[in-house]
Amino acid sequence: MVTCQPSDFLAVTKAWALPQNAMKHPIASTLGLVVLAVFSVVTPAAALVSIEYVSIGDASNAADTQVMNDGTTGYGAVGYVYQIGKYEVTNAQYCEFLNAKGGSNSAGIFNVTIGTTGTYGSNIVQSGSSGSYSYSVSSTYANMPVVGVTWFDAARFANWLGNGQGGGSMETGAYTLNGATSGIITVNAGATVHIPSENEWYKAAYYNGATSTYSLYPNGQNTITTADANFGYVLGGPTDVGYGAASSNGTYGQGGNVFEWNDAVIGTLRGLRGGCWASSVYAYDLVSRSSYNYAPSDESSIVGFRVASVVPIAVWLASKGFPSDTNLLAPLANLGGASLLMAYALNLDPHQSYSSSPLPTAVVVGNRFSYTFYAGNPDVSYLVEASADVIHWSSGGVTLSAPDGNGYSTASVPVSSGLCFFRLAVSH
Repeated sequence: MVTCQPSDFLAVTKAWALPQNAMKHPIASTLGLVVLAVFSVVTPAAALVSIEYVSIGDASNAADTQVMNDGTTGYGAVGYVYQIGKYEVTNAQYCEFLNAKGGSNSAGIFNVTIGTTGTYGSNIVQSGSSGSYSYSVSSTYANMPVVGVTWFDAARFANWLGNGQGGGSMETGAYTLNGATSGIITVNAGATVHIPSENEWYKAAYYNGATSTYSLYPNGQNTITTADANFGYVLGGPTDVGYGAASSNGTYGQGGNVFEWNDAVIGTLRGLRGGCWASSVYAYDLVSRSSYNYAPSDESSIVGFRVASVVPIAVWLASKGFPSDTNLLAPLANLGGASLLMAYALNLDPHQSYSSSPLPTAVVVGNRFSYTFYAGNPDVSYLVEASADVIHWSSGGVTLSAPDGNGYSTASVPVSSGLCFFRLAVSH
């Protein structure tokens, strides 16, 4: 793990030689890469909830061509590596959240369905009085997926996880809620723990990175049985997470057991996928083409959730064979001296021998200078500045697009502005 003090500031600059005729031929304008890095690690005194994640790779994979039951298509393409919960969030995990943040049951994070006993509830028991409520769940139900949670409950749980648990805020973070229990609120840029987007959820459930194909069911196959997933009333209710067969990516329960919230917005509703224990024996709800939506305040006894997360840079380093204490500002010969952090930010392989530089370059598009680069890493901040003389730099006047479906953004300035040089700063 990278462990610098929050106030540490590291910087390195790599500038390429400027051609003498660069101002006459702006299309040849050079790129200066400035890497700015601030690292901080916040470790809670006692982590209450441990989420087991699986990493989903093969960034910028193609979307599935399967047509959904609502007539839409093109799901599953994700332009970055990410993590998603191996299992649904359990009653025991949600109970820890309640004990940390539910003393007064602020924002209704505990409700009647969560407290219902038997098949149609989470069987979490609330004790005491407002201001000092406590919560418990028996071992019989502890490892079953929590149900009765609204989309807002799931968002607050994600905020709490991302803010270090314990006394961390549940109102801000991935989602700016500030007491909201209705309406549509979307995830904030830079979120570290969040409700999966529909594409993230879909890719984890149905995509096989080894073959670059999609299966119809979340067991890696085009058929499914009740030995693979809890559906068709075979178990008479929800069961412990981890039941059945894993997806090609190693997740469990994305078919059957309980429906799961995702971050899709459909008018005033939010997305659901996966089916549940009461889904038809014909598994219609479990197939990839089935998508549903509920009001975000719905407290259904057949709906739960799992969380997704950015891939920590330490995990990326390990996947590339670097020790956790590697200097992220170390220059890479195969990237023309750009740093390891820049490779992480731009989704480049630090080991690959490129036949030509993979770094972004400025081009002329119509009457604008444009500069397209990968900006889909959620835990990286990207800043593009422009200059007319490679001395004075500013982001003022630079138009920057939001990342597209593959994670790429484009910065541009008018040719008439005289700004014909770009540089990119990234911070983590």
